[in-house]
Formats: sequence, C-alpha cells, structure tokens
Amino acid sequence: MDGINSFRIMYFLVILWEIWVARNNKFFRNDDVNCRIILGNISRAMEEHENFSRCHSLSLQFLHPPEITSAPPPGFHLVSLGCETSYHDPLHILHSDAAWRKTSKRAGMGWFLAKINIAEQVGKGGCDFGIATSAIHTEALCCLKCMEWASSMLFQSIEIYTDSANLVTLLQKNSPGNIDLLWTIRRIIYRENQFQECVIRKVDRKVISEAHQRAQQGLILALSLCDAT
Repeated sequence: MDGINSFRIMYFLVILWEIWVARNNKFFRNDDVNCRIILGNISRAMEEHENFSRCHSLSLQFLHPPEITSAPPPGFHLVSLGCETSYHDPLHILHSDAAWRKTSKRAGMGWFLAKINIAEQVGKGGCDFGIATSAIHTEALCCLKCMEWASSMLFQSIEIYTDSANLVTLLQKNSPGNIDLLWTIRRIIYRENQFQECVIRKVDRKVISEAHQRAQQGLILALSLCDAT
C-alpha cells in the first residue's frame, strides 16, 4: 500500500492543485489554459517537490534559525563584575583582544581605550606578550591586563568589549576546568573590587579591530607597551 508520503499520492495532489489553479485563472483572469500548460505546471511542481525532499533539514536552519535558543541576543551576552551592578553608559569603554599560537603557546594581548565620556587626558591602551595554555586562556589574560591598565589609570566606571563568548560565560559561572585558566579567572574577579562599575560584554570581532592589531603586535613583535598619557 502507498504511504502518505508516496510518490503517487503526491502526484495525485499536485494534479488536483494544478487543475484548481488553472480553473481559477480561467474563471477570474480569463487566462488561456489548456492541457499542455497544466501538464507542464505539474511536471515543474513535481521537480520542485523532489528537490525540496532531498534537502537536509539542517540546511534550513540558516534560512530561519530556531526561535527558542539558549544563546543571548547580540550585545546582551555580558557579565557585571563591579561593586555596583549597573548597565548604563560607562565612563570608559575599552576593547580587548588576544592572539595565540598553538605550536609555541605564545600569546599576544592588546587593549584599546575606545570611548571616554568625560573630558580627561589619558592613554589609549597597550599591548603585551607571554605564554598561554589555550586561546581562551589568552583571552582571559588579555582581559586581566586590560583591567590592570584601567585600574592604573584610576578608572572607576568601565566596560570591556571582547569577541570571546566563552570568556564571558566562564566569568558568569566562575568554574573553568584548567588550573591556569582557573587562577586567571579568579584574578579577574578579584580585580572587580577596584571598580565601581565593570561590565564585560561580548561583541562582534569587527568592533575591536584596533585591539586585534595591538594583539598581533604583541604576538609577532614581542612588544610590551602601555600608553600612560
């Protein structure tokens, strides 16, 4: 017996549909319809159905992603580490990015002061290099360097942009498995008491291009520079 998804049942439904469409076109639009046109439409409809049936369901997720997802919307993946939990405009916005080579474990870190909401003369950031056990460890070290520099500038209200969603998630949970990463995360959280407001936010990689260039300088040229003024 034919199942509900069989070729013959689908062919029968397509015939009924094309006859109905041809009838409406003739009655309401006064179109010139005949058997040749109907058969041609049936053939095209069956080809489209066959092509659609061969598509894997995973291919459709890029056309319309699922409505229910655990990932936060863009710009809302963040963690607040300051003494006060606040999400209004910070006085200083910094960009943080890191670069890492798996073979040599060499790390480059860059940070950049992108926005100042008060009139003051301060440095524009810096870069550094070192050794890290993984890419996420490098991102954590860079975030720590950025916070240390901001603290040396006596900033009290900061927001750090990073392109590492994993870093933000780790700071939210405070439970990394790697011991090196664990100590770095704890050093970041320890630094939170030095700021009245400190938010770390996941952003698109394009936003922090200047910090990325500084990270590459630290990685490739072994530079360790900090702008004081």
